Amino acid sequence: MLNIIEIKTYINKADERFKEVFTDFEPHKIVVIPASKRQAVRNKVLRECGLDYKEDLYGMDAEVIDGPLDKQIVIYQSMMKSERQVCHVLWHEFGHIVFGNEKQFGIDLAEDTPMRSGYAVFNEFIAEYIAHVVSDREGFGVYNPNTYLQLAFQEIGTVNPYWLSRYMAIIVGDSNVSDECVAEGAEYVNPVVWNYLTEMFRMIDKQLKKDDFWKAVPSFIEDLGTLYDDMFSVVFRGL
Repeated sequence: MLNIIEIKTYINKADERFKEVFTDFEPHKIVVIPASKRQAVRNKVLRECGLDYKEDLYGMDAEVIDGPLDKQIVIYQSMMKSERQVCHVLWHEFGHIVFGNEKQFGIDLAEDTPMRSGYAVFNEFIAEYIAHVVSDREGFGVYNPNTYLQLAFQEIGTVNPYWLSRYMAIIVGDSNVSDECVAEGAEYVNPVVWNYLTEMFRMIDKQLKKDDFWKAVPSFIEDLGTLYDDMFSVVFRGL
């Protein structure tokens, strides 16, 4: 585990690098949550942001606290092991801020709609993809992206959009991923699901060719969500 001073030093480096790529970006306050004072410091951040409660998901390395009074990024000391990890998680959270929240698309997260599904997939995808862009597509460690694909479909009858988004972001964002590795992904899902994934990749690839690729229009979010929901239906019905 890194100490607080080390983490803050790496935060400054990560911030400077991000601004080289996204020159208009203005970061919000970043708070390092000490391992020994997790609840106390996190609750203070919640109050400063105007929130009474937000679930604390242990195992999370960082998150954006977005409330009516402020928006802050918290990084959990207990999870930080290296400079590369600090940069990765911070660039990822910056990516969430660059993309924006569900309110700008008029999405009610309480309603199960294609817009909500598309936002869930693309919000996580674009944050992780931006982290890869800022890293010059060097990647963040030795891993097999198909592990994330397996995690996305590991539970029978459902799909985990978080792991699916991570998988897709690594596939298109990490230059170390080989064509063979991509092709191997078809072995972990049935052909119908793989066809849906291929269509989702095509949609996203078209979006990423835009200069301001992180600025998605509502129709793109909805169309992506429709594809995801159709794929989910296939998985749910076991087809």
